[in-house]
Amino acid sequence: MAEFDSEERIGRLLQTLLDTYEPCYGLGSMTVSVYDTAWVACISKTVSGCSQWLFPSSFFYVLQAQLPDGGWTAHAGQECSDETDGILSTMAATYCLIQHAKTPLQLKHIPTEALAESIRTALASLDLMLQSWRVGNSKAVGFEVLAPSLLNLLEEEGHFFAFPGKEHLLHVRDQKLARVSPELLYKNSPSALLHSLEAFHYRKDISYDRFAHQKVGGSMMASPSATASYLIRCKTWDDEAEAYLRLVLSNGHGCGLGGVPSAYPSTNFELTWVVSTLLEAGLWTPDLDERYAAKILTMLEDSRRLGGGLVGFGESSEFSAADRALTVS
Repeated sequence: MAEFDSEERIGRLLQTLLDTYEPCYGLGSMTVSVYDTAWVACISKTVSGCSQWLFPSSFFYVLQAQLPDGGWTAHAGQECSDETDGILSTMAATYCLIQHAKTPLQLKHIPTEALAESIRTALASLDLMLQSWRVGNSKAVGFEVLAPSLLNLLEEEGHFFAFPGKEHLLHVRDQKLARVSPELLYKNSPSALLHSLEAFHYRKDISYDRFAHQKVGGSMMASPSATASYLIRCKTWDDEAEAYLRLVLSNGHGCGLGGVPSAYPSTNFELTWVVSTLLEAGLWTPDLDERYAAKILTMLEDSRRLGGGLVGFGESSEFSAADRALTVS
């Protein structure tokens, strides 16, 4: 009986993955990211001559995820396991709240004083985090370019932060970007930096319209935050990028409630790791093979062919040796 229940649960898991698969995009069920959701919440669009926030549900998601101390964790409702993730999330969320307080657009019903208090506590919480931040110990991907960029954006809004690790952070940032020029990012061959395109959001010398050819399925390397930054900075509205973000909001782990993950799609990562784990544990049965193997193999083969034999965690992501190895095996 227990074996039957186990197989039934596995079947439901696989079916859930397959049901959310979109041929043009893929699938993904990664946990909602406060950081990426904050960026998506900052997108505005002019409709019939009237400017409005494109995804108000994302703003409310960020607002409701704020902790009593004024900060945010990387994932709403979960403890923060990495201080840098908490700092980046709090930076992005604070910037998001400031933008909405400065320009309410269609959300004029939000109490001004309550929002101002949320911003005040957010800034105070961020300052405390930065004072104790051990920058040299950080392992968060891209923190050395993302954090300085957000500091710049907050400074543009009149909020300056001095903290012990700031000089080291900026030094690491300068080293990272020493060989990066706008022309390099504009080239046809995609750079891993496109996944963190928002790191250049404050750079007025960079033309975001020239990144349009780098999109795959509407996204900038499967990153909602990078795609949001691209859409905000583009002078010409990009319907494909908007469609991608709408799909992430509806099909991602946020289930239409406003939250988005840090990457979408993650088709190859999720399918290969789920199947390989079941195989290694001896839980992949002949019945599962008959019902799901052909569909999964077709999805992975389509992704491999699209990447010219290279495989990342999703259809529009950077090549990953680990994901390719699992796919081939």
